[in-house]
Amino acid sequence: MAWNYQSSLERIKQHVETLQDIEVEKLVREADLEGLLSETRCRQIYGAHTYVAVSNFSKLCSDGAYAGADYKRLIQGAHIYQREVARIVEGNSIFDGLRVHFQEPKLHALFYRPIDASEELASRALLLQLVVKDFVKNVFNPAFPHHDNFIVSAGSALGDVIGTRNGHRGDRELLCLGAPANYAAKIIGTWGSLRVDDRVYDALPGDLRDLRTVFATAINQPHLAGAFQRVRDDFPTPEDLDDDPATAPSKRVLQACRSYRKVLHGTIAARGIGIEAMRRECPHFRDWLERLEALAPDWLFTPPLFPGALRRLSRSRVLLPE
Repeated sequence: MAWNYQSSLERIKQHVETLQDIEVEKLVREADLEGLLSETRCRQIYGAHTYVAVSNFSKLCSDGAYAGADYKRLIQGAHIYQREVARIVEGNSIFDGLRVHFQEPKLHALFYRPIDASEELASRALLLQLVVKDFVKNVFNPAFPHHDNFIVSAGSALGDVIGTRNGHRGDRELLCLGAPANYAAKIIGTWGSLRVDDRVYDALPGDLRDLRTVFATAINQPHLAGAFQRVRDDFPTPEDLDDDPATAPSKRVLQACRSYRKVLHGTIAARGIGIEAMRRECPHFRDWLERLEALAPDWLFTPPLFPGALRRLSRSRVLLPE
């Protein structure tokens, strides 16, 4: 049936006239959002939003490498990926999250239970990123050796959104309106990076925020976080570890992880930890930076013409870079 301008205008007017008042209340107890929300019954929902994207999926679909049966296997892989990741998100015994939707293989997940429990919600958002990344690397990719590996990136943000259901007739899907849902999608970085906003980072418990945990995760050896912590506890600052060529920090890491490569993994870990954390923990490094900054002209720190994009990147934390 052809679309008609006047008919469309009349339908819109009729729908506006018959639409009931919009009800927006704060979600104060745990509920099934699928059954609670409607076009007019909305809720203010405090939660953690996580987007997980297969960063290289568009390239896999468009680089010409897949044709015939190979293309079918790629589509089959995408279907299975969505199904298994949805099970990870919605499993009651682990994450108890809500799969808002998939856009191609890009997942939008929401964690809102327990109500207003910032630490628990932030932890689940971050841990989902790590679990999906591990699942793709160690389970999914080996199961599909005939196409290139999926590479996942993710972003998480915490805060309030308005939840509603939107769509046509019986086909209505959950819709989250608000900055956290939008921001989590925007801070997804380059291939393989995991990012969180400051609100997620600040809400995380110490063991997930800890610099040693970030370093151990960045070199793909999260089980070594405890060992790194014990070494760090023996010295006043990280700089004091570098007290002898035979026991330099890189030598200590090599003792625990023979696959460690200083230039590669050290750079990844440094980007994951971030310069502000280094300032706090390393006084000599901080003094050196302050001397450099004192030499720089004032215009170097003037906000650029496009401050919005810069603010988005500067406020996000790279917990596991590419």
